[in-house]
Amino acid sequence: MSDSKTVEEELSSMMKRKLSEKMSGLDASMDKITGLSKMMGLNYHKAKGAVNLWWEKFQVASPNRYLTFIYVANDIMQNTRRMGTNFIDAFSTVLSRALCITVARNPKLRGKIDRLLQVWGERKVVNATSLASFRADLSQDLSHIGPALTKT
Repeated sequence: MSDSKTVEEELSSMMKRKLSEKMSGLDASMDKITGLSKMMGLNYHKAKGAVNLWWEKFQVASPNRYLTFIYVANDIMQNTRRMGTNFIDAFSTVLSRALCITVARNPKLRGKIDRLLQVWGERKVVNATSLASFRADLSQDLSHIGPALTKT
């Protein structure tokens, strides 16, 4: 069963290249965030593949871009949830780690992350269990995450 599911969730090489380019050029402008979100949304049935690419790019991004990647995740989850939970489910595997990395390496962003979690709760973007898990993970000592690797 997993073979057909894996093939179904893999992005085409052309889409992977296009998404990679958009992620590499991502900045905090609303146009870039929504543009990437819309392009990822075109791959709704391949959400896992799109999120895996997002996670790869997040991990090598500079810390000043982490929040922008989180905002892309927020946008895509909110704008595709009426179609189902594909993106919410796919992000559930990496989002807690991404949130913790963001706060650990950019402590000044905790307020923005807390606000985002509040919005997700109010709008029921993620279920209460996931939300509680994100909050619990963020309340832990995050010093084990350490500083970001220097990337230019």
